[in-house]
Parts: sequence; structure tokens; C-alpha cells
Amino acid sequence: MVSLRRVLFTDLGTKILSLILALAVYIHVFSAQEREMAYRVPLEIAPLPAGLTIASDLPSDVRVRVRASGKDLLKLKTRRFDAQIAVESPHPGVLQRPILGSDLRIPRGIKIAAIEVIEPRTLNLRIERLGTRRVPVAVRSGPAHAGDRALSTRPSVNPGSVDLIGPGTRIAAIDSVETEPVSFDVRRTTDREVALIAPSGSKVEPARVTVHIETEARDERRFPGVSIELSPSQKDRLLWMQPTEVEVVVSGAASVVDGIGPSAVRVIGDIGRGTAGSQRIRLRAVIAGLPRAVPIEIHPLPDTASVRLQ
Repeated sequence: MVSLRRVLFTDLGTKILSLILALAVYIHVFSAQEREMAYRVPLEIAPLPAGLTIASDLPSDVRVRVRASGKDLLKLKTRRFDAQIAVESPHPGVLQRPILGSDLRIPRGIKIAAIEVIEPRTLNLRIERLGTRRVPVAVRSGPAHAGDRALSTRPSVNPGSVDLIGPGTRIAAIDSVETEPVSFDVRRTTDREVALIAPSGSKVEPARVTVHIETEARDERRFPGVSIELSPSQKDRLLWMQPTEVEVVVSGAASVVDGIGPSAVRVIGDIGRGTAGSQRIRLRAVIAGLPRAVPIEIHPLPDTASVRLQ
């Protein structure tokens, strides 16, 4: 043990200095030698002339292999390094555009010996004219409302419709634009300004809308013994059904729930094609005469039934 300590600690300063010098030589050699390294760099399309846009889905980045000195490769890891594709003389139609080494924007002060594009090597660009379409706004529900409060009417939006701007073929298939998720966990009437979620490759104007939310005290009522109706009717084919009656639980704003009578509550079992034999069907409860603008929760208990048809 003593001899080992003597070996380790004799001329300790000289040994540390030798280690530092060896490390410095290694770093110098590493930084001076050319090496190769692969990177994934962000991919951008240079702005097109007014009235034109890219309708095809494009990758968010491109994979490239770079050869440079070790020192410059280390710099690339900490500097902005991307690819920007410029389209010459763009016009509506499909264009195949190769990705070239010259499309990469190399940070200043870094010398690159060679660049190889690995993937993708070619972009399929579908260029279309920019279109505008007026579409309604749909409120997207977020967290549920407070347990003792309920919506007294469906949330309203101002403005109720917005301009959807994007490739003509893409926006033609979009019927509405959703808001970001809106929490209805409020204890009083309130207005909330929320952002709209623009479909991919498009934008909306205005980008934000106001959602009006009204709540009141929550109430719950139970309606036992509601007969199950089959849809379509199977009177001549029905051999057996279990159960034949269920309980319906209705909850929502007190002013709405209190006005529902037993005769308005229906339970429907959808048979579909009505295949002969036994089957399990799902039940749904509805309230006859209830305005669509009134939000309410309706649950049959149980929510399935067994039937046998001849």
C-alpha cells in the first residue's frame, strides 16, 4: 500500500501537467481533423408570391451528413442550422424539387467541407391558389363544469363564423373551426376569449373569439319504469326481451330538469338490420320536445338489453 501511494503521489505536479498537455494535444488533433456527422435540421419553404400556397404535407426536417473539422462540427450543435427551399417561378400544379446542399443555411464562421442530403432527397410540392371560406365556429369542451352547477344553455360564440384561409382544395372539405378546449367549470355567467385551432396548412381570421357561458344550479331526476322501444319496430318478430323497462337518470340545469315530465322520456333500442336470433343491443334515452340548444345529460340504467327475434 505504501509503495502504491509513493508511485501515485511522487512528482504529482509533473504527472498532472503531463495529463493536461496530453488532453490539450488530443483536443487540438480532434478539432483539426475532418470528421463526418449526421444532423436533422428544420425544413422551411421560402415565402411564395401573394395568392399562392403549398397544399401538400411536407416533412418538418431533413437529414443531412456533414463533413467538417471537429471544431466546426461542435459549433453546429449549438448554432441555428436549417434548410430553406426556394421555389423558382412558382405556379399552380405539382412540382418535384430536389433538396440540394446549397439549400442549407450554414451559420457564419463555420466552414463545411461537404454536405450530403440523406432524406428526403426530393419534395413533391403541390402549389395551389390561396382560397378563403366562411365557416362556423364550434366550441370544443374542456374540463367538466362544477358538480353543483350546469350549463343552462349551450355556449354561444362571437363571432359565430370566421374566415378560413388556405389551399382551395383543403379548405373546401372543412365545415367548421374548433376553439381551443373551453372549461365550463364556472359558477356564474361569464365571457371567455379563446383561440381558434387552425387546420393544418391554413389560418383563421380572426384568430380569437369570445365564448359566452351561462350556468345555474344543477338538479337530477330519476324516471323509473320507462318502456324500451325498438327501432325499427319489431312487433311481429320479437320473441323475448330482457329487461323491458329501465330507469332513466336526467341531470342538468334545474330550470330545465324540473320542467321534464315522465311522458317526455323515451328509451330506444336500435336493432339495426334485425338479424334473427339473440343479440345484445345498446339503449339510448331521449327527451321529446327538448330544444337542441339546451345541454342535458341523459342515461338509461342499464344501457343495454338482450332481445331474441324470429
